[in-house]
Amino acid sequence: MSNKLTLENVPEAVQQIQADISEIKRLLNPAPVQPKDKNRLLILPQAAEFLNLSKPTIYRHVSARSIPFHKQGSRLYFIEDELLEWIKSGRKNLPGHGSL
Repeated sequence: MSNKLTLENVPEAVQQIQADISEIKRLLNPAPVQPKDKNRLLILPQAAEFLNLSKPTIYRHVSARSIPFHKQGSRLYFIEDELLEWIKSGRKNLPGHGSL
């Protein structure tokens, strides 16, 4: 389509404007973000990534029973919400510092 609007290219221009408006609406109104399921079940590699800890460190915490975990057979499972609470329970409030 040329930049000059003529009677002949009005239908094409209107169609392009409608397509542009649809794209602008899509960009301004993205799909709603679904809340993350905090009861999500994690396996060891996922828990290690979530906590930013190594697998051996996770195993040490499991052995010391200092981290919340569930065991089914020989498999270890972790619930994301329980891991968040575990992290929060170790938070220390220093004088003059607010909590994170």
